[in-house]
Amino acid sequence: AIQRATHEVRVLRGQYAELRRTVRQELDVSSDMRQLHQAVMRMVGSVRAADAGARAAEEMALRERGRYEHAQGELQEIRGNIRVFCRVRKHISSDPLGLGGQGSASCSFPMDDAVSVRDGDSRRTFHFDRVYDPTVSQSQVYHDVRPLVASAMEGFNVCMFAYGQTGSGKTYTMEGPVQDPGIHFRAVKDMFDYAHTRRS
Repeated sequence: AIQRATHEVRVLRGQYAELRRTVRQELDVSSDMRQLHQAVMRMVGSVRAADAGARAAEEMALRERGRYEHAQGELQEIRGNIRVFCRVRKHISSDPLGLGGQGSASCSFPMDDAVSVRDGDSRRTFHFDRVYDPTVSQSQVYHDVRPLVASAMEGFNVCMFAYGQTGSGKTYTMEGPVQDPGIHFRAVKDMFDYAHTRRS
């Protein structure tokens, strides 16, 4: 009977020791779970703060965009809803207009909005919103109409066209050669760049 009791005591001690180890492990797991929960809550707080910051930035961007659109519209109205630019092309040897060597000599440019044309012994001066002499590059011309492209991308109705007789440089200004493109190609490139920027 003593041996059986001793054996039972030994078994009970073993079970007790195993139970203590199990409880200790459960306590360790519980501690890990508490730490994990605290870490998750900190992450949730950070995400909420970032989300609030993103919403504030988006609202600010929308406000700034509204201000920009309003300012752009006012600027176009101040400049005039209809504007006329005049570009005098360079003289070329195969001159379809029959100007010969007088092409550049017959014009002078007293101001950036005026061109003076020799008519026999007299001169006549014409005024426009902007005048480009033969030395002005394609990029300089596009620089003045680029705000209109931006207005079109913001939803405003915009129309640009070239008018003049055959050989006066309409196609060169609007399309241009591959190595020095005109308004059309530069405007399309800007539109795609603008759309890509807004998507990102």
